[in-house]
Amino acid sequence: MLFYEIVIALDGCAELRGMPAPQSHKAHRSIVRRHLPHLAEPYNALCALSLAARYYDGYAMAESEGRRAVQCHETLTRSIPLH
Repeated sequence: MLFYEIVIALDGCAELRGMPAPQSHKAHRSIVRRHLPHLAEPYNALCALSLAARYYDGYAMAESEGRRAVQCHETLTRSIPLH
């Protein structure tokens, strides 16, 4: 859920810049890489943790991974321009 909150914020960021809403994770990564390069590392980390949670580890993820996801989410929510 943390990751998809960021995806929605990126959709809003794209809209504010007059860009079409991204339709894939690749398009979201492209927006981050081009327009928010300082956020690429936490975005990519949160995306990877989200994939691992959904398809591999699920509820068996380590506590440290959960803390890392929260840390990435907090960095991103503080830094994605929404106006």
